[in-house]
Amino acid sequence: MHRAIAAAVLSVASASAQVEKPNLVWLHVESTDGRTWQREMHDVVPIPNIQSLQERGTNFRNHYADVPICCPSRASVWTGRRPHNLPHRMNGLQVNGAWNNYEGFGLEGSAFDREKISDRLARENYTTYISGKTDWVSGDHSLTTMLDSFGIYARWPYNIPKEGGFHIWGDCGDGPVRVNKGNQSAHMNDWTTLDQAVAWVRDTSRDGAVAKQPFFLYQGMNIVHPPYVTDEGHLARIPREKVTAPAWPAFDDPKIHPCDLQASMKKGCARHDLSLNTTDHKVSVRTVYYAMIAEFDDMVGEYMRAVDDMGLTDRTIFIVSSDHGDMQM
Repeated sequence: MHRAIAAAVLSVASASAQVEKPNLVWLHVESTDGRTWQREMHDVVPIPNIQSLQERGTNFRNHYADVPICCPSRASVWTGRRPHNLPHRMNGLQVNGAWNNYEGFGLEGSAFDREKISDRLARENYTTYISGKTDWVSGDHSLTTMLDSFGIYARWPYNIPKEGGFHIWGDCGDGPVRVNKGNQSAHMNDWTTLDQAVAWVRDTSRDGAVAKQPFFLYQGMNIVHPPYVTDEGHLARIPREKVTAPAWPAFDDPKIHPCDLQASMKKGCARHDLSLNTTDHKVSVRTVYYAMIAEFDDMVGEYMRAVDDMGLTDRTIFIVSSDHGDMQM
């Protein structure tokens, strides 16, 4: 997926001088299961704005993330290179790829950092507006993340303690899901960033988007990343009776894959003292997760309306993507 996005963006940006270059609005969300964007799930996960873009454009049903974790995935998409093909030096060591959430494409200002999609678009005379979550350079995550990533490959710890294992990632979906009252969004950071970017799109001064065409506008979202938090307004859109729980073997079942067992331990779902690893809890997590996706669709709609109100729709290409799926779905 990531090399395809980079190639597509750069190909339209390199149009000949006789062709009007399109504006590009790229909205990159977190941890979204691609199946939730498909027609088969529209009755469970309402996404009318994304659906509208699908009907007028292209829906890449069979594309996938090069790597299923945040930082390497974003590094891959922003350089147009495979994660294993991002050699760089970090902490005095030669790293031959982006393998964990501590590694991206090197430090800020490094060779790959100067060859991001936005850098290449700027050379094509694009105005670039980058906002929200970036998370593609090495070291953005904590030292704990780096050590934890090494621990996965070492299969440490080797024993499952009485309480259910090495659980540094919360309590099985970060414990009971949280629902704010009314329409009080739990994702105001994303909305604040969006408001600033939309204001730029609507700005008719010489510093606004209309005067700065062609432009490349990017917002990296923190939604739909865990913890699973929503509000009553968005939760009401999801028909809980249609939400199913994933099948999961018992932890002592020989059919369970070792990676699934390790993930269950790390996420605290193997802990017997919490009583959270139940069908009802899984349905609750999924329902809130779907509500978060519906809220992201609202964000997409805000950008679509701003572009349309400014008369830029015919000259603007929207790209809506996710860094990877959700590991608890």
